[in-house]
Amino acid sequence: MSAQEIAELLDSLPLNEVVLDVAVHEAFTEQAGEVNTQGLAARVEYLAGRCVDVQSLRDLLSDLTS
Repeated sequence: MSAQEIAELLDSLPLNEVVLDVAVHEAFTEQAGEVNTQGLAARVEYLAGRCVDVQSLRDLLSDLTS
């Protein structure tokens, strides 16, 4: 979905921030559950996708083990 399409949705729908917060939380909870059942490598890969580089992933994983 493009930024333009998102902007059009925001302009056309009476969105409630609290309801959106809940929807985002539920979506991530479901996604986290799916990732967690796929094993250790899948979890690290998921976290890697949210880090800007290898060093930030290494720092995150080091923090988790200290």
